[in-house]
Amino acid sequence: DFSDVQKIALKGVLGANASTLKLSNLNLVPLDLDGDGHVNFLHMPKTKTYSVYDFVKVGDAYQLQGRVIDAARGQSPKIDFGKDTLDTQVMDVNFDGLVDVVVTTGTQVQTFFSLGRLPGGDGQFGVGKFKTAATAELSVSPEARCVPHSGLPIRFSDSETRVADMNADGIPDIVRLQSGAVRYWPGRGNGFWGTGERDDCPKDTFAQHRHVLMADSPTTFGEGLRLDDVNGDGYPDLVNIRFDEIDVWLNVNGEGWTKRKIVEGTPPTPDFLNRVRLVDVDGSGTRDVLWGNGNKYQYIDLQGGTRPWILTEVNNGLGKTTNLEYTSSADEMLVARADGKPWDSTVPMVMHLVKRMTETDNLNVLGHGPRRYVTEYSYRDPVYDGRQREFRGFREATSTTFGDDNSPTSHARSEFLLGECAYEDGSACAVSDQSFDNPNEALKGLPVVSESYDDGGVYLSTSHTHYTLRKLYRGLDGRGVVYAFAQSNTAWAYDTSNPAAFSSPSQVTLETVTPEA
Repeated sequence: DFSDVQKIALKGVLGANASTLKLSNLNLVPLDLDGDGHVNFLHMPKTKTYSVYDFVKVGDAYQLQGRVIDAARGQSPKIDFGKDTLDTQVMDVNFDGLVDVVVTTGTQVQTFFSLGRLPGGDGQFGVGKFKTAATAELSVSPEARCVPHSGLPIRFSDSETRVADMNADGIPDIVRLQSGAVRYWPGRGNGFWGTGERDDCPKDTFAQHRHVLMADSPTTFGEGLRLDDVNGDGYPDLVNIRFDEIDVWLNVNGEGWTKRKIVEGTPPTPDFLNRVRLVDVDGSGTRDVLWGNGNKYQYIDLQGGTRPWILTEVNNGLGKTTNLEYTSSADEMLVARADGKPWDSTVPMVMHLVKRMTETDNLNVLGHGPRRYVTEYSYRDPVYDGRQREFRGFREATSTTFGDDNSPTSHARSEFLLGECAYEDGSACAVSDQSFDNPNEALKGLPVVSESYDDGGVYLSTSHTHYTLRKLYRGLDGRGVVYAFAQSNTAWAYDTSNPAAFSSPSQVTLETVTPEA
């Protein structure tokens, strides 16, 4: 189900308001400008000017706030979403976690790299390089290279052209979908697409015979063709939406296709209705097919709500087996919300987590069957670092070891430091400052609090670790090399035989992290 419509206040710039800032306008592009996992909007209301809109929490509500981007050194931006929209795509060309803008002109492929990782480059597009550790040379001009060519030069405005990571190397490729001949030009990370050398195809030339032709390409597909990974192996697959059926061809290692698989009995979809999307509706980690008909949204999870390609059983060769069961971060988040303990933070992608581990000795001793030892896990408050483009882990995890006739059920809860970027004054590090230092990087993954308690909620022990940050030296780029070490550890063991002794609450304040002078 979806919630009711949530109205969000708009603080426009450059004369924009709610009547002009619409997704139906070609000059408004949704993208993750700074790589922090949150959607931004890039708005170009007129030539050579643009602004960026961010979702900002104001009080208990969110507001869409705009900010004008001043081009580097007063140059005029060369991206024109009004004139070149149909020949423009946004993608991460150089695998730095920031979205770049690519334009096909017929004689060139122009790449406007995001300059957000360079000093002073927040919100800028073009080319740039470091001059010193703290300064950079920025330009709004694009990196221009040759055009992929096969019969005709590639244009993004061509209905046969797609962008997808066909070989699963993390860099987007340019794809041409033709009956019986699906081919792609691999992205090389520098603004050139094609096989062979990376730097021998200059602008105003054509990259001929530099594509990968995929074997067993389908010969029949219609207007409803989609290209996305539906089985979770990292390779984009072909999905053809027909009136009441779906055709699926799975991508085999970026080299060919499987035979067609047909899903029958799907919701009727006339060709002229563009209401079908491939999105992860149920948070399972793989794409679903969503039919977005008014007041009747329907979807099919082609994987049945499960995640393939995960380890489920380990046999040690000596008789012991370990079975693993999984959940997703989306399910953990919903369970916490239903229990009245919503997460304090979320993560922008679905993570698959070990939920239950069952160890079996497979021994029949004295008439007893194999003994099974079961441990369950729960997680909360994940942290995603947009500056480093990484999932850092969960702030809290709990394990429950189920007892038997000989030992009771026990619980262990752990809290972790995850090294989120924050300055010494307590303010958070802005993504625009991502070229600067993160003074807390060395704390990533360190345990800070561990507690054990029984099934009745009676605590058995607690331990707390105090860390000190020591700066070893400063690098040539101005950033420090910092080491974190345990300064002290405080442990408590509780006398549970006399509950009256600790029936009154008490509180102890302990230091967690201390920067060394």
